[in-house]
Amino acid sequence: MGRVYRARDRRHRRTVAVKVLVDGRERGDALREARLQARVDHPAVLPVLDHGRVGGFPWFSMPFVAGSTLRAARPAMSLGEALRLVRDLCRAVAAVHRRGIVHCDLNPGNVLVARRGGRLDAWLIDFGIAREAGARRGTPRRFGTPAYMAPEQALAGDAAVDLRTDVYGLGATLYELAARRQPFPAATCEAVLARRLGDEAPPLADPAPDAPAGLDRVVRRCLAREPADRYPSAGALAEALDRLPVC
Repeated sequence: MGRVYRARDRRHRRTVAVKVLVDGRERGDALREARLQARVDHPAVLPVLDHGRVGGFPWFSMPFVAGSTLRAARPAMSLGEALRLVRDLCRAVAAVHRRGIVHCDLNPGNVLVARRGGRLDAWLIDFGIAREAGARRGTPRRFGTPAYMAPEQALAGDAAVDLRTDVYGLGATLYELAARRQPFPAATCEAVLARRLGDEAPPLADPAPDAPAGLDRVVRRCLAREPADRYPSAGALAEALDRLPVC
């Protein structure tokens, strides 16, 4: 959908990240992603600084983060640091939800991490497939990253997502950070989806014996097949993580 460049904003003398929407000529609302992201005011969601078009392609700029993705940064972190970042991320997602937006693609590759003043901070990025909560497009098109898609997202697409869809993505992220593997590893997208609909994720104690007591219970509730069985909100998940000893 897009490419991101490191660039220099000469007017304000700062380094920025510029996302160019490479399929923008084909999209009816090319800057919809920028508008949704700009709607959220939270320190862990990058603000949109500017936007425009170049060569017919839409672009928008954000502050540049000199770090890496959460997935790339995980090997250098303790599990406690990783869980605290996800807890903070849950609060950012809760702010997104308060603005009536479902992110729909929460995974460790869509979170930036950087160390500032001895502290690890995280930022939620990539609102490219975000949806407005309650909107019904009438098209059961599958979208998202297969390993982190909730069952309803995989089966019914646009027609079924709500705030609990993002809770599932947060749970899959938690599982991967603790176990250092995805909850339903498989060779193809279809195999991932089939395993998710037919199997339970292996207990965290198997791949992650050092996981704190209670984390497996938290993750399993996030990964419940039925949305009604999950945490009702990202804020409720953050509170559950607060109760873990490592957080």
